[in-house]
Amino acid sequence: MKNVGFHTCRFSVKQPSPGTGIRVIYTPGPVAAGMKTELQVELYAMTIGLEESAEGEVYISHHIHIKTETEIFYLPVLANILLKWL
Repeated sequence: MKNVGFHTCRFSVKQPSPGTGIRVIYTPGPVAAGMKTELQVELYAMTIGLEESAEGEVYISHHIHIKTETEIFYLPVLANILLKWL
């Protein structure tokens, strides 16, 4: 995320529930004007309750809530997981 404003700002990320298999890794704290910080999204394909389609793949769709001092962003996370049986 990049701070395009003129002032230092803070943000927080609402972590998705563990059952989604999604985790956001970031360093909390202020972001100076003109600077950026990195968000990493981890996806665990071994989540509970996913239904396999006829083609042998699973589709995941979720929104990550990012709250700043003035706005709320919804970062979409979409994935097709191809199942491979050994």
